[in-house]
Amino acid sequence: MGVVGNWGMSKFSTIPLEMKGYVLLPKGGMKLQTVPVPVVKDMDVLVRVTRLSVCGTDLQVLARDNWSRENQVFPGIVLGHEGAGIVVAVGSKVSGFSVGDRVAMESHYTEDPDFVKGPLYPQEGIFGVFGPLRADGVRARPRSGMFAEYVSAPHTSVYKISKKIYSSIHPSLLEPAGNGWKLASFLHERGVRSVGIFGSGLHGTNASLFGKELGVEQVFLIEPSPQRRRFAKKFGVADAVIDPTKTDLVKKIASLTDGKMLDAVIDAAGPPQVVDAAIPLLRHNGTLVMFGLPKKKGQQIAGRPYHEVIFGNKEFKATLGGKQLTVKGIAGRTHAGWVELIARLEKSAFLRKKMNETLTKVVSFKRLPDALAKFSPNILKLGVLGFE
Repeated sequence: MGVVGNWGMSKFSTIPLEMKGYVLLPKGGMKLQTVPVPVVKDMDVLVRVTRLSVCGTDLQVLARDNWSRENQVFPGIVLGHEGAGIVVAVGSKVSGFSVGDRVAMESHYTEDPDFVKGPLYPQEGIFGVFGPLRADGVRARPRSGMFAEYVSAPHTSVYKISKKIYSSIHPSLLEPAGNGWKLASFLHERGVRSVGIFGSGLHGTNASLFGKELGVEQVFLIEPSPQRRRFAKKFGVADAVIDPTKTDLVKKIASLTDGKMLDAVIDAAGPPQVVDAAIPLLRHNGTLVMFGLPKKKGQQIAGRPYHEVIFGNKEFKATLGGKQLTVKGIAGRTHAGWVELIARLEKSAFLRKKMNETLTKVVSFKRLPDALAKFSPNILKLGVLGFE
């Protein structure tokens, strides 16, 4: 291995020309290969990845399922989009970052050098998944992902964190936690006092944790998986954890809310039967929050495709099940959410502790393929140790 040149960087360490990274194979699965260290552009930050975690999207990509093929995920890319680490180089036009900074990274990115962080991240590219959509409708090759020794990211997708947060939380958890924070923030903004959450995976768990933190009085997790229910009960945040396969949900929720039913329901799971089960649990003028990715092609809510509602962050009124309801799609994190969550974690040892409890298994970088081959519902979140 050689040493990289300046690449226009104002500050840089001695960085090798090559690195190890997990590459997506044409028929699915991945292989550890030697690949080039990503080039650092003027507006980029180069990070040595020390902590990473596995998202459900990674599993879909590895399986080469319909979603990944429809979204033009390229074989040959370095995978992974949940990462954190140490800054080792800073582009010449970047301010606010220094070599040695501890950082966590947003998975979405834009190649627009004039982009200013606003309320939403543009749905242009996701590290290690797909790149920006070109004018001809074909997606560009994405930025190299985070299942690697190094990742080069636009500075707009990088957030500094303190040593306290870095050392007390597996810091790649901040990326998925931002989804739960956004869901909880929406509930807080709308004055929601009671919510049912279908799906007690990581996002549902975080939404329950942060919902309670922001003042939601009653949080009910609705989960068919016995493993997930056991974890949710042990986690101890929700007011009730309910098995929808053995419970009359309407009667159960009515008994827990004195017959008032729920202000809001979050679909954090995605199967079409969730919406059918959620509507009877809502009060008139309640809110149905769509977040979980659809599990079947062509899924619709009130005549609108799930993808358009969720990724468009759409909000509309609809009559469903004889009730007037608000339907709200929520996708991804926001810049404001990153800032708010980091500030809240800085102050709260309780939140740091609970967030880290969602990490149910941690493996070394080289053991990642074995861990994925043995992945089970017992694992709420799989973390990986990168390179210190």
